[in-house]
Amino acid sequence: MYDEATLDDWETILLLSDRWLFPEVKELAIRELQKQDMTHVKRITLYHDFGVDRTLLIPDYAALCEREQPLTLDEGLNLGMETTLMVAWGREAALSNRLADGNLNPHWLLAMVREIFKISPYQDTVMPIDEDTITTQKNQAPPPPTKDNVNGTNPGALVSDINSQSIQLTNFLLP
Repeated sequence: MYDEATLDDWETILLLSDRWLFPEVKELAIRELQKQDMTHVKRITLYHDFGVDRTLLIPDYAALCEREQPLTLDEGLNLGMETTLMVAWGREAALSNRLADGNLNPHWLLAMVREIFKISPYQDTVMPIDEDTITTQKNQAPPPPTKDNVNGTNPGALVSDINSQSIQLTNFLLP
């Protein structure tokens, strides 16, 4: 329905809907921005600027924390001091919790991102379903990984919390 609108169009719609306090239009802009291709840093800075639910940024935070390369100077400047330090802290945690094969446990990664970025595992979140429908879901934290579910086989895990296209999910060492 909104295929002709560009990323810049949706950024402008988000700006104006936030300024003029149009929550339904803001939700539409967020839903459409979720479909747009942009860097993790751009999505994080855009969503921070307009107070968008940080739960939607979990895949972006996780991708920055688990990637091999540290943030560039420009990325750090765009993210700001607080977020840059949180990403650096997450990268250190991820580097020290890899298995011998270099993998991380996706449940550990999710829990680590929620803890570092202070995102409650139980907050209500608007989760885009399709372009005409949204639903409010109660997020529930997956149980902590154990030796029995180290490979991410926990049936209680929320697949919607991790965008597998954005991040490479792997396993980690348990404490």
